[in-house]
Amino acid sequence: AEVRLGAGHPHGADPDTDEPAAGRGRTTRVVRHGPMAAAVLVSLLALAVSLMPFGDGGDGGTAARDNDRGGPVAAPVPSLPPAGTAPSATATPGSPEPPTPSAAPSRPAPPTRTADPAPEPDPEPQGTSSGTAATPPASCSVDYDVVNEWPDGYQATVTVTPGHPLNGWHVAFTLPAGHRITQMWDASSHQTGSRVTATAADYNATVAQDSTVAFGFIAARRTDDTHATDFALNGESCAVA
Repeated sequence: AEVRLGAGHPHGADPDTDEPAAGRGRTTRVVRHGPMAAAVLVSLLALAVSLMPFGDGGDGGTAARDNDRGGPVAAPVPSLPPAGTAPSATATPGSPEPPTPSAAPSRPAPPTRTADPAPEPDPEPQGTSSGTAATPPASCSVDYDVVNEWPDGYQATVTVTPGHPLNGWHVAFTLPAGHRITQMWDASSHQTGSRVTATAADYNATVAQDSTVAFGFIAARRTDDTHATDFALNGESCAVA
């Protein structure tokens, strides 16, 4: 290069002046610093090229590389939904897919509380009515039988079955109004109004378990009714068979 610069001088070097020496000095400095300047220039050019955007690598607001038909294609910009509307489930190309809202877990309905069944009433004992005290069973039973009758009187027998052994007994009963005992056997009678009491004789005062005691009477009457009621053995009510 130094030779070419010296040879390219139109008039050559003037030996009588100092200009050739000065020209050679400047040429030497240019040749010495030229490669460095060229290297700096190439570095700046490479830096500029590296900073230039290429293809689709830029951000969404820059223009993309030209397509095959020669026109610039704008990078797709995500479209925003109008205010107050929910995002669509289908995402557009180039836009970030909106997250799918997860359904809130539904709380289970509280169990329906059912009413407790009303307690069933206790069955009432047989032979009792509601609200009344239970009647104890009769301790004896009576068989009353009219064996004969006529216009102004009748004959009847009474058979008593006690529930336990007896050592002396008396049986009370009620005759219809106006009736009167005229005769009694196997017992002695005592009457007050319509109430009659038959007392055991000496020979039948003791009654064993599961045995019976019997007596009979004749009564005068004023009505056709011959029924006797309210039998009691030693003060305890008896059921009429």
